[in-house]
Amino acid sequence: MAQTGRFTDGISESKQDEALDPLSVSVHINAGWVYYVARQNENALQEWRKVLDLEPAAPIAHTSIWMAYVEKSEFREALAESAKAGNYRDSPLNLAILAGVYAASGKTAAAKQVLARLTELAKHRYVCPYEMATAHAGLGNHDEAIRWLEKGVQVRSVCMPDLKTDPRLDSLRSDARFQKIARTVGLP
Repeated sequence: MAQTGRFTDGISESKQDEALDPLSVSVHINAGWVYYVARQNENALQEWRKVLDLEPAAPIAHTSIWMAYVEKSEFREALAESAKAGNYRDSPLNLAILAGVYAASGKTAAAKQVLARLTELAKHRYVCPYEMATAHAGLGNHDEAIRWLEKGVQVRSVCMPDLKTDPRLDSLRSDARFQKIARTVGLP
């Protein structure tokens, strides 16, 4: 629901899920995502912190927390949280998000360095085109972001349904190419 912009319905479903299974890590991860795309970052942080209470080593929770801090323009907190990801910090998802953290905080050189690492990694293993697109969007490389989203459509990236609501792609929304990609994915 939240992927289509129906945030109230998505939040309501998340609350029902939590009532049914309050100790489920996946329920809290998903609830955090619903709040995140609804631009309710404080609520997203609360959900993702619940994940860490239940599973302190859950790298996806740390990664998600970075994103919420960036949306709140709390870059110092985002970078501090990124350090807690340990060995997982070099995962493609984390590298893409880290590039966005650096870009949003004005550390363009560091963002470009992380993006270069991610690009090199993509030569040797699968890196989700969607996440490459978010990294490029964070750096203002709109043409490259669109190119990676088009590739995401071609390879049927599982992240593509997030196009409509993911805040990391807000800078691309007015681009006709982005809108065409969203229609291709089946988003209104």
